[in-house]
Amino acid sequence: LNENKTTLTTVGKSKQCSDIFLHSPDTKVDVYGHNEDARAIVGNTSYLLRVESDDLTFTAFNYPGFLTGNAFGFNSAKLTFTCNAVSPRKIYLDGIPRNFITLAAMDATSMDKVLELLKNTKLASGFSLNVGDLKTGLLFNFEKNGWEMSIHEIGNSEKSGNYRCVFSLLFLFF
Repeated sequence: LNENKTTLTTVGKSKQCSDIFLHSPDTKVDVYGHNEDARAIVGNTSYLLRVESDDLTFTAFNYPGFLTGNAFGFNSAKLTFTCNAVSPRKIYLDGIPRNFITLAAMDATSMDKVLELLKNTKLASGFSLNVGDLKTGLLFNFEKNGWEMSIHEIGNSEKSGNYRCVFSLLFLFF
């Protein structure tokens, strides 16, 4: 807690990007943000992609040559996503690459659908996925490798008295 009575928590251990969760008890406004520090890798070739279908629309930041969902985005179901790489010691050759899972997560219509997808999928390698639900105020961090998964609820102010995702801020530092 700093002098402005703001709690600052960071999640994600990758050197490429990071996430920040900000809670202000005075204003009751909470924000989580994500930055991409991979300028040397993506330079001026990264882009925002908007995909519209009859059921759902999503917008996501993309690296050239990667599937959507590798960085951050949001969908019309009012879910927000940020992804951080986690480099585990063990790789599962019979698992599904994380980029396919994060792309599938962006097609989810609720936090329950994201949780179901992650629980029922064996991952090839690791990742840290932060999902915010602007309808309910829920914000979760999922860290997954293989079948193993750690779930950390960042919050619901009615339940925990701490965090509530009011809006998400997705930003770049190049």
